[in-house]
Amino acid sequence: MGNTFIVTSATNKQKMLRENVGLHNYRFLSLKELKEKLLGKPTRQALYFLFNKFNLTIPFIINIWQYLPYIDLNQKYKETKLQQLQSIKNALIEAKLYDYDKVFLSALKVAKIQFMDLLKSSENIFLLNYLKKEKIPFEVVKVRINPRKINLYLTPDIDSEIYYVFSEITKLLEKGVSPNNIYLINVSNAYYPILKRASYLYKVDIQIPSEASLLDKEEFNTFITNLEEKGLENSLALINDRVLKQALVNIANRYSLKENKDITFLKEIFTYALRKSKYQTKNYEAAIQIGDWETKYSIDDYVFILNFNLDCPHLLKNDYLSNPMRQELGFLSLDAENQIIIEQTKLLLQNIPNVAITKPKIFNGETNFSSVIIENIVEQEVNFELGTSKVLDDLSLASMLDDYSNYGIMTKELKEYDLKHLNYLGYDHHFKSFELPLKEQINLSYSSMKTYFACAFHYYLDYILGLQDNESTLAATLGTYSHKILQDSYKDDFSMSEEQRQEKVNLDSKAKFYASRFDIVLERLLNFNREYEEAMALNEVKREEKIEVKHNFINLKGFIDKIRFLEEGDKLYLAIYDYKTGNDVVSLDNIEYGYNMQLPTYIYLLSHNPKITNKELIFIGFYLQKVTLETLGLQTDLTKPFKLQGFTNSQLSLTKLIDDNYQDSSYIAGLKTKAGEDGLEFRSTAKVFSNDDIKNIIAVVENNLKIIEDSYLNCNFPINPKVIGNKDEACLYCPYANICYKTFTDKIKLEPKPFKKGDYDNGLD
Repeated sequence: MGNTFIVTSATNKQKMLRENVGLHNYRFLSLKELKEKLLGKPTRQALYFLFNKFNLTIPFIINIWQYLPYIDLNQKYKETKLQQLQSIKNALIEAKLYDYDKVFLSALKVAKIQFMDLLKSSENIFLLNYLKKEKIPFEVVKVRINPRKINLYLTPDIDSEIYYVFSEITKLLEKGVSPNNIYLINVSNAYYPILKRASYLYKVDIQIPSEASLLDKEEFNTFITNLEEKGLENSLALINDRVLKQALVNIANRYSLKENKDITFLKEIFTYALRKSKYQTKNYEAAIQIGDWETKYSIDDYVFILNFNLDCPHLLKNDYLSNPMRQELGFLSLDAENQIIIEQTKLLLQNIPNVAITKPKIFNGETNFSSVIIENIVEQEVNFELGTSKVLDDLSLASMLDDYSNYGIMTKELKEYDLKHLNYLGYDHHFKSFELPLKEQINLSYSSMKTYFACAFHYYLDYILGLQDNESTLAATLGTYSHKILQDSYKDDFSMSEEQRQEKVNLDSKAKFYASRFDIVLERLLNFNREYEEAMALNEVKREEKIEVKHNFINLKGFIDKIRFLEEGDKLYLAIYDYKTGNDVVSLDNIEYGYNMQLPTYIYLLSHNPKITNKELIFIGFYLQKVTLETLGLQTDLTKPFKLQGFTNSQLSLTKLIDDNYQDSSYIAGLKTKAGEDGLEFRSTAKVFSNDDIKNIIAVVENNLKIIEDSYLNCNFPINPKVIGNKDEACLYCPYANICYKTFTDKIKLEPKPFKKGDYDNGLD
C-alpha cells in the first residue's frame, strides 16, 4: 500500500505532527480538499460566468456552489431547484469551468484514506458511498470512551462566566499547564470585548481573532470609486495601505479578475470577498487558544465550552434544500440531520479528556435557555472568587458596594476586606447647568416623563444629548407584533391566518417562534374581548389614537391603544385600554412623584384634546389588558389573565356602560360589590374613582409638566435618582448607572404616596 491520506482539520494536523516524531508516509488533507478533488468544484472563472450568464447574485452563487458536487447529471430530478442546479453544473462543465482531479482519483486506488473522527452528515455519507462505488479503501478512526458526568457551571451573567473561567485557568497555569494547551470553544463575537478585558486583568495572553473587516478601511471606498475610471490595475497601484492592497490582489488572483472589465461585477465581488477578510492579529508564543469542535484534544489539553445554551449545538435550519430535495439527492432529512448533530455533539463532549462547560443565566439581556443536550450534564451554580486578580478584586468589591448602595445587599466580602483604598464614590460629579437654547417645541411622552422623574440626568442624556439606545429587543419586537394584530382585529377583513400575520411585522426566525406562541394568546384574547364588547354600550372604537396637546413650549404626545366610547348629545362617555406584553402593574400610587403616569397622561391628553373640546368627557374607566405567554401554562380559567386591570367610575349606572354584569368581575378584575345603606355599592377593595379624582389626576399631570418646563428654563438636570420607600426606582436598569458617578447623597428618598379615593389637600396625597 502506498501513501496514507489522513483526512482531518488543520488544528489536528498540527497536533499530530507535534506528537508523532519521526518519518511517516503520511499526507494530510482537509475534508474540504478531499471532496473538491473527488467530486469536483467550479473554477475561479466560474463565478463571473454564472453572474453574467444566469444573472445570479454573488451570495446566491456562493451558496449553491456547496451543492453542485452532489448533483448527478445523469439523473432526472423532480424538484425544480435541483433541475436548476443540474443546468448550472452542466453549463459549467460544457464551458470547462468545473474541475475534476482524475489523477488524484487514480492515486487513491493504490493508497489508503484514514478519516479522523469523521462527523456523520449527509455530505459525508455521500462521500463514503462514492469511495465504496469507486472501490477506494478507507477507514474511519474513532476514539470512544465510556460515558462520564460533565459539569456545567451556571453563572449569573457573561462577565461572571468569563471571570470564573479565567480564575480556573489561573489555577491551571499555577500547576504548570501551558497556555497553548488551554482552549475556549463556542466563542461568539459577544465574548471578545470581555475576553480582552479578562486577558489584561489576569495577565495571560489569548489568541483572539480580529473582528474588524478590511472593508472598513477608508481607502477601499476610494478604490471602488477609481475602478470605473482608472481600471483594476491602476486602482490597485494607487492604494497605500499594504494590508488592504495585498488582500485585494489575493481576491483578484483567486477569481482571475485581471482581464475582467465588468465594473458592476468587480465592485460586487471585491465588496463581498473583502467583507470576510479581517485585520491581521498578533501571534503570541504562548496564549490561550480559541478552539473548535472538530479538534481532537489530547490528555494534556484543557477545554472550556462557553455559553452551552439552546443554540448549542448549532442545528441546521431551513436552507436552499427542502426535505423533498434532500431525499432526491440521497441526503438525510433536516430533522434526521439535526438528530445526528445532537448525538455527535454528545460524543464529542465525551471524547474531550478535560472539559468544563459554562453558561450564563442571562445573555444579551435575556433569559439564556438550556441546551437540548442534558444527558450526563451536571449543573452547578458558581461565581468567580476574589484573590486571582487585584484589579478585578477592586472592581468586584466596588460592584458589591453598588449593590449595597442600591439594594442594601451586604456580602461577606464587604465585611472581610479593607475597602478604604477604593475611595468609593469620592469625586465631584454634580451636574453643572449651562445655557441651553430652547427649541420652539419640546416633544414629551409619558415614557420620557417617567425617565425624567426617575432621574433628571438620565432624561438629559437620553433626550437632550440623544444617547438613548433605540436598538430593538425581542420583547419590543413581540410587543409591536401583538399591538399590530390587536389594532387590526377591528377591521372587517381581519383574519388570524399566517399570511396576514406575517405581513404585520418583519420577524427573524427567533421572533417568529415566539410570535407563533403569542398567536395562541392573541386568539384567546380576541375571543374574550368579542364576548364582552358585542354587548357593550360603548359601541364605538378607536385604535392607536394619536393625540398631541401643547403646554407652553412642551408638546405632549400619546398613542392610546384603544378607546371605547359613546356619544350622547354633548356628553362623551369613554374607556381607555392599553395592551401590555410585559409585567406592568396598574397603579396610581406615586403619580405626584411622576411615576405610573401612562394612564393619567392619557386622561390629560383626552381632556385637552382640541378635537373634542365641545364635549363633556365622562371617563368610565382606564385599564391595562395583559398579553403574556403565561396564559399558555393555564389548564383552567383561561380568561382570568385577560380581565381588565385598572380603575372604574364609582357610579354604578356608568359602570354598566362597559359591563352590564360587572358584579361578577368577569370582565373587569376585582370589581366586587356589597349591600350598602342606600343599596348596592362597591367594596372598599375595588379600584374605583370619582369625577373629582379625575380632576386631581389632571392637575397632577399639569404640575408635572410645569416641573419639566422649569428644568428646561433653568437648564438644570441634576443627578437625582429616586428611592421610594426602600425601592430604588431609578438606577436598577439605568444604562448610565456606571458612568454618572452618583453618591449616596444624590439619592432622593421619598415616602410612598398611595392613591386615595376621597378628599385631597394638594393634588393626590
